[in-house]
Amino acid sequence: MARKGSGLRTIVRVAKAIDRANKKSLRESAKRQKAYERELVRQQKELEKEERLIERERITKEKAEQKRLAQIEREKVAQEKADEKRKKQKAKEKMIAEELAAQKSFEKRCTEKEQARNQIINQVLK
Repeated sequence: MARKGSGLRTIVRVAKAIDRANKKSLRESAKRQKAYERELVRQQKELEKEERLIERERITKEKAEQKRLAQIEREKVAQEKADEKRKKQKAKEKMIAEELAAQKSFEKRCTEKEQARNQIINQVLK
């Protein structure tokens, strides 16, 4: 007949099995915790990336709007300069026309005076 053991060996085996299961459980728990932390870090990076992208788009839109406003301002200034140039040109043309009219008037008066002189001379000579 087989000898009946005291059961100590069985208790040791059970304790070792419990200890191994506990270690395995701790490793798996640590593994899950690390995976959770990695996922949190990944999500945080993704969120930051999206925020940077949104910020870049906002800055791009602001720059485009600033360029558009600057272009409008340049066009406005150019239009004002062109208007001023046209005004100056019209004033110059008006001045030239007035000078020509004054010159023609002067020439007409001179011609009239000359004719009057010639008439007086012709009357005196007769």
